[in-house]
Amino acid sequence: MQEHKMGFPDERMGRVDADPDPRPAPGLRHTPVSARWRWFVALWALSLLFHLANAGLTSRMFVSPTSASWWGGGIAVFAIVLMMRPDRLLPLLLVSLAVPVLAWLESPVMGNHWLVVTLVSLGVVVATVHSAVRGRSPAALDTTRVLEPMARGVFFVFYSFTTLSKVNRGFLDPIVSCGTYFTDETARSIGLGSLNTAGSPFWGRVVVMAIIVVELSVVALLVIHRTRVLGVFVAVVFHGIIGLDGLHSFADFSSLVYALLLLFLPVEFFTAVSARLGGLERFASRAVRYACATVMGLVLVMRGSSLSGGWADFPADARDTVWRVFSLGLAVVVGWYMVSR
Repeated sequence: MQEHKMGFPDERMGRVDADPDPRPAPGLRHTPVSARWRWFVALWALSLLFHLANAGLTSRMFVSPTSASWWGGGIAVFAIVLMMRPDRLLPLLLVSLAVPVLAWLESPVMGNHWLVVTLVSLGVVVATVHSAVRGRSPAALDTTRVLEPMARGVFFVFYSFTTLSKVNRGFLDPIVSCGTYFTDETARSIGLGSLNTAGSPFWGRVVVMAIIVVELSVVALLVIHRTRVLGVFVAVVFHGIIGLDGLHSFADFSSLVYALLLLFLPVEFFTAVSARLGGLERFASRAVRYACATVMGLVLVMRGSSLSGGWADFPADARDTVWRVFSLGLAVVVGWYMVSR
């Protein structure tokens, strides 16, 4: 009956996950982290790159630079390093220090997802400073008991708020709802241009209600420990569909959601994936991370160079391809674990 108890983080229910693959090391170069935290950090770094690839501040960065664009470029460099070495504390700390500054430079125009990134970054900084003030080495920072619950809490509050905020007259009106607008936009992106939910009172209401029901179900499923894997799967599929919109990229938002969702998966998930891949696990992990980091780095360089002609569309196309392949892959892996366990 213990698994049916409500609430989070896991530690409050006496369910602290053991690290299936501990990699402790001294100093700021490494930090003892769980496999779950390494997955989170790598995907969190990827979400930073998606944000920078979407944000206007990186456009023409090398042609007409601004303080915000160069600051974003610095974050991109450390994010790429972090993707390649997600167990390193130093690049994580540097990124976490830089993100709030960039958020300040971008304000007052700032997306909801970037506010969440800023809050998580501040949490990492505060936890590290608190550890140092108490005379402990930052390398001894317990990600399972400190950082993971903090990030889960930020996500839960954020996702619950954004879901409940949709219960308003504007969103429920199919004619003006962003739900029907982006649904139709996504449909056009995948060749279903005849779909027009905004112009159909019945199907429009079905779409907006379905969105609210799905997001509320994600919140409810994540609260209950036994249904968290299902909640993660539903959210991954849902945000994967949203990410198919080729006219308005949601890769920055959805990749952040994916990163934080990983923290709700049990340690057995990561153990099962590692066991399934066997000796290829480390190679496959590095190959995926290095490939994503390389492509996104190239995308940012090309955006900053303000390309024209036949290469002008390459950055957006490459960004969307990385997102769609990764989104599909994560959905398949989580779905496989949910069915096979």
